[in-house]
Amino acid sequence: MAVALSLAACTPSFDWRNVVNEEGGFSVMFPAKPGLDKRAVKIAGQSLPMLMQSARVGETSFAVGVVTLPTNDPALSAAVLESLETGLAHNINAPLAMHPVQIDVGTPGEQVAGTEFVASGAVADAHHVHRAMHARFAARGMKVYEAVIVAPREPASELVDQFFGSLRLY
Repeated sequence: MAVALSLAACTPSFDWRNVVNEEGGFSVMFPAKPGLDKRAVKIAGQSLPMLMQSARVGETSFAVGVVTLPTNDPALSAAVLESLETGLAHNINAPLAMHPVQIDVGTPGEQVAGTEFVASGAVADAHHVHRAMHARFAARGMKVYEAVIVAPREPASELVDQFFGSLRLY
């Protein structure tokens, strides 16, 4: 009994809540109260605004990033998608192996084509800590999205399904 109680005390608590980010054009269920960060990123020779909303439970991070384009330019959108995809793969020294997925949008029954990346590897820093990563990417209008889960080991499928299954792009 004491062992069970001590294990339960070490298990992180998930407090799922729906978050609507009007500026970013998405909604998603986060497992804890998320923070918000905004910065400029340099992609395809341009400085583009990016917002990142993220929550952490224990050692597992859940995030949605949105890069806003100056115009609805398919070439720039493709360059931003490629940069986000390769950047995440590079962060854990993993080969880029994308798979097609459909991501829900705000209109019931409507979806947008996206890509998914599932990999694990060592973080590209001095500590070389192992990380498992699940990420989805999509472009819609003047926004390019990335949703990602990063954990020290493969996250439970229920967590992955809850997070990505709740993602809606607007």
